Amino acid sequence: MKYLLLILLFFKINLLFSQEMISTEFPNLELTYENEVRNSETYIWENVTFTNANPEMSYEFKHHDRTMLVAFFFGEPNGAANLIVTYLNFADTWQPVNQKKFEYGQVYKELKFLNTEKTKYVHFEYMAADDSTDKASHTFALFDIINNELYELTYKGQNDYEKDYTRVRNGTFELNNLLEHPKILRVLENQAKESKYIVRN
Repeated sequence: MKYLLLILLFFKINLLFSQEMISTEFPNLELTYENEVRNSETYIWENVTFTNANPEMSYEFKHHDRTMLVAFFFGEPNGAANLIVTYLNFADTWQPVNQKKFEYGQVYKELKFLNTEKTKYVHFEYMAADDSTDKASHTFALFDIINNELYELTYKGQNDYEKDYTRVRNGTFELNNLLEHPKILRVLENQAKESKYIVRN
């Protein structure tokens, strides 16, 4: 009976995810971010705004009868980071609401969505590699679109070249503060178990 309950729980967690179609026609959006400007020997951060920015991926959805959009910009602002920006369709315009920066790396266009009564999550994965040291990391990320919170489980190790896609081997997981969020940690752990991008020790 105990094993049956564990199996049912496993399927329940995995069935919460939905694979949804990602738009290939992206709207022109406003994108504002902080950019470092060099002035003599000082570094100044200033806001830079693009009025017709094109995301690499975007997803439109309904929340409380409002149309919202989550958009991914890769390598913005200067090749040092990626951005996720949430927009609200308000008075027939895309109004930026939230923005979250995450580490620069190769983002895989394999999005999964998780709905709860209070919010909506998007799961994505990205890899960062340092060819000079042969070090690499693969991150399993769960982004709370409504509350603008990003939870990341990162596996750090070495590049593995034995496949026709890049993997990470001989690594360890960085749990960060995920132990404080056991349900989210469980979801990310299940994605890590299924991932083809890491070689488990």
